[in-house]
Amino acid sequence: MQGMQQFELHNVATNMKRNNKLQGFTLIELLIAMTLMAILGLLLVRIVRGVTETWRYAESQRLVHETAHIMVQSIEKDIQSVYSTGPQFYLDFDTLGRQRIRWIRTLEESEHAVLREAGAGTTEAGYTEYYLGGISKKQLKYRATNGLAEVVYLIGPISNAKTLYRGIRAPPGGAGSFFQNESLQDINKVEMNCSLLGQNILYFGIQCWGPETSTWKPGPQGPTNVWTF
Repeated sequence: MQGMQQFELHNVATNMKRNNKLQGFTLIELLIAMTLMAILGLLLVRIVRGVTETWRYAESQRLVHETAHIMVQSIEKDIQSVYSTGPQFYLDFDTLGRQRIRWIRTLEESEHAVLREAGAGTTEAGYTEYYLGGISKKQLKYRATNGLAEVVYLIGPISNAKTLYRGIRAPPGGAGSFFQNESLQDINKVEMNCSLLGQNILYFGIQCWGPETSTWKPGPQGPTNVWTF
């Protein structure tokens, strides 16, 4: 009887060991599982990184298009108001070989109402382009209109500059005129009298359709990069 009990206990212990072996994992199975998890983790990291880079690229492209749209829209509005009497349109190059464009434009009351309000629009409210000169408020002078104003678009006059400026001043001519090259060759004067229109500008160029132009391709009959009248 005792022998049968020992035999039964031996069978129970053997079955328990066998069950434990069946319920556990071998080292090879663990290594395979860890390898699969590592591969899935790497794939997930690459997917997340790819989505992030795509989003960043799309966001940078959106900012580039918005900046370009603002600049083109600003130039378009100024050109639409160009003053058509007398020499007033200059497209040339600065001392660093970069294009700049200057002309005389009319000032419409609907667009520049603050100009006829004798300084009601303050610099704190964002009307800095309607004031001229000085760093302190006491040195600021309100720009007279006389119905006309000078407009200039140029890249900052320093090497490797990537900033596009727009300047507007009225009345045309006199000291500090944009048609005097010395007014546009000093970065301090440009920053004082012009507003920053865009940053990280890789290229700013303008081509004009002249009397001899018949194609937009470069050549004798192509567009001109210099225009003065």
